[in-house]
Amino acid sequence: MLSRAITTYEVAFVIKLEEQASGWEVPVNVVLILPDGNKQERKENLVGKPRGKWIEIPIGEIVASPTRTGNIEFAIYEHSDDHWKKWLVIKGIAIRPKYQVRK
Repeated sequence: MLSRAITTYEVAFVIKLEEQASGWEVPVNVVLILPDGNKQERKENLVGKPRGKWIEIPIGEIVASPTRTGNIEFAIYEHSDDHWKKWLVIKGIAIRPKYQVRK
């Protein structure tokens, strides 16, 4: 459950590129869709990221308050390239407070 204070949360994918990962030369799109329908989208270049260890890929931020409710959606994709992508493991999503404003 998120805090009852007005809090900004940062959201990130927790991923691992295995040693044999391939096809990740083109940046991927990471997307966060908020309950009100607003979309945060950006590109992330996975070339040069460490292999064989868990890393975080930032997606965006959520401002939560008692009056804001609903579901969030998130995605990671890239389909403009004709190369198959292999050996990306998604462990999950990290959601943690960035800062709070007490009311």
